[in-house]
Amino acid sequence: MSAKHRPALTHLDARGAARMVDVGAKPVVVRTAVAEGFLRCRPATIAALRRN
Repeated sequence: MSAKHRPALTHLDARGAARMVDVGAKPVVVRTAVAEGFLRCRPATIAALRRN
């Protein structure tokens, strides 16, 4: 989509800074998201996580 036809984001002000948006009037919907990641750490850290 070209920038000319891209809708404006409602959560940014004229300078591009984030601003609060009231979503109180929006209906509640159920959404599902799937995420995947990679964690690299030392073996001692993994052991500590498993103990806790």
